[in-house]
Amino acid sequence: SLGEVLQLAGRRTLPAIAVSLMQGIAMVLLLIPAVILVGLLHLPAQLAPLMLVPPAFWLFSRFLPALPLLMAGVGDPLEAMRQGWRLTRGRSLRILGSVATLLFGLLLVLAAMNGLAQAAGFITTIAAGKPAVGWGVGRWVFELASTAFAAIFSLYFTSFVARLSKALKGGHAA
Repeated sequence: SLGEVLQLAGRRTLPAIAVSLMQGIAMVLLLIPAVILVGLLHLPAQLAPLMLVPPAFWLFSRFLPALPLLMAGVGDPLEAMRQGWRLTRGRSLRILGSVATLLFGLLLVLAAMNGLAQAAGFITTIAAGKPAVGWGVGRWVFELASTAFAAIFSLYFTSFVARLSKALKGGHAA
């Protein structure tokens, strides 16, 4: 029931925050070797963040299942991270490729839909006349459409991550 789902989400909020913090700390720790390498090679300091991109994407693919695992029943944040790491071993590049493909496709659809929303907003503003103060009808149409498309985007990505975690847990290829 919806009530049970909300209760579960409520009980798992603090562990989910812990998982997110651990993921963030791992990403920040990547900065240390990047800064050392920049210093040793006497490179411009601005290169350090750029050097983080490939390892950060790799870490992202390894940690991706942690939150779904936590929500699916692994109560301990550290254990969810361990299980996610173990389940993605040897599959991180495939996972990263799948995520990149999904995100690229969804971003293209989102960009097209936002373009249509802007056009609709422009047309409705012209049709309704320029507002004296605040948002006009066109701005409301654009904002509502953009929000709806962003929500759809989030649902597709969440569904992908949940199915990925299920496939990894079942031992199937990602």
